[in-house]
Order: sequence, then structure tokens, then C-alpha cells
Amino acid sequence: MKQIGIIGCGNMGSAIVNQLARDLRYKVTVYDKNDEAAAKVSSSENVSSASLQQLLQSSATVILAVKPQILPQLYPTLRTYPDINWLSIAAGVDLDTLEHSLNSKKVVRLMPNMAASVGKSVTALSVHPTCPKSLVQEAVEISGAFGTVHKIDESLISAFIGISGSGIATCFSFFHNMAMGAVHSGLDYQTALSLICETSASAAHLVQSTKEHPQSLLTKVCSPGGTTIEAMKTLSDGKFSSSVISSVVSASEKAKYMEQQAKVNKEGDK
Repeated sequence: MKQIGIIGCGNMGSAIVNQLARDLRYKVTVYDKNDEAAAKVSSSENVSSASLQQLLQSSATVILAVKPQILPQLYPTLRTYPDINWLSIAAGVDLDTLEHSLNSKKVVRLMPNMAASVGKSVTALSVHPTCPKSLVQEAVEISGAFGTVHKIDESLISAFIGISGSGIATCFSFFHNMAMGAVHSGLDYQTALSLICETSASAAHLVQSTKEHPQSLLTKVCSPGGTTIEAMKTLSDGKFSSSVISSVVSASEKAKYMEQQAKVNKEGDK
């Protein structure tokens, strides 16, 4: 049984804890400055709470699940444990910053999304070439406990955040507004939401299984003078396409900005 420490028991940290607790390969120790938050997720047989020092002393691998602005407060303590394998899910904190601040090359950057809470996260994984292969494999296995894993170059993390880490919220907004349109047309909200989720899943399956371009599939659905082309015209008039593109770009640019700020803070620590 592998000993894993998780620092931070917020929404994402708790989601990861709950999924790892189901996997009997892992024994999880958690720490959060909020004792109640730590206690809430440590009720499972495979999960216990501890002080920060106890966690660091007992864990071979530690997941950093705190907010990015909290990390600088922890670095002085964390860097005194050079043998630990570090997995960071902190948005906007790049590998260079993590390696410098932790004084370690054994660092992997993970970017899961909210669906980790139900074991369906889409997670990006980035490493430096110098990272031990054994740690990369371990990170893949751990990430697999809460969803699918995609190893990507760190330069693409910001784009990934735009379509997955933050993009999942775009999906929520889309689902809600479609449901509200259905309510206007006579369906109750919960029925509409259920149908939209199923329709979205069926659309995703079509794209993945047929390998057809989404635009090609869209064209096949549109009959001359029919309901679908009317819906597409309304979306076009409302600048749906440009709004979606802009939302992804905005989230990506924000992620890049956060990385730049973290680098500035790193330089200030020298």
C-alpha cells in the first residue's frame, strides 16, 4: 500500500482524496489548516488527518492541492524534504517555479477538472525531461484513480485549462441555458437538464466514434428550412461561436498571466 499525502482539502483536494480512498493501493494522509476540512475527508478507513510535519515525514508522494497564493507560505517547510515526490495541481504555477521553490527535480504538474469528484476528471500531466520516469508512471497511475490522463507539453497547459479545467464551467453554463430555453417551451427544468446531458453525451460519442469533423456532423443534422438550421441561425446571430472561442482564449490568457505572476514572486524570493 502506497502512502500518499495531500495538502489542501478544498473542493479539488477533497475530490481527489475521496477517489483515492476507493483504491486499496493507497493509504492517504491529509492536512489542511482548517481542521474541520481535514476531518471531513478523513472518515474513510484509508484516509487519516495529520499535522503538516507528520504528513511530510510519513509520505513518499505528496499532492499539493492548495490555492496558488498559499504555496509561497508553505515552500520554506516543504523544501526541507528533498526525498518527496511532488504532484502539484496549483493553477498558474509552472514547473520551473515549483522546482525552484521546492528545491527538487521530482515534480509533476497535474491539471484535473471538477469531475474528479465522480472519478471522471480529464487531467493534464506535464513534466520536465529530467523528472524520473518512475515518478511519471506513478503520477499517471494516481491521476487514473480520478479520471483520464493526458500527458502534454507544459506550454499547452494554459490552452488545456481553457477547454477543460475552466471549460467544464462553460459546459455547465451551456446546459443551464439550454434547460431554461426548454422551460420556456414547456418542459420542466430537471427533465430538460437530464435530456440535455444525454444529448451532449450522444453528441460526444458520435464525434469520438465516427472521427468526423463536428462541422460535418452539424451539416448532416440541418435540413433545408428545418428546426435545426433555425437554431443555428439564432446562435450565429447571437455570436455564439465567437463568444465560445473568446471564453477559451480568456481563460488561457488568465492562466498564462498567473504563471507570469508566480515567476515574479519566485524572482523576489531569491
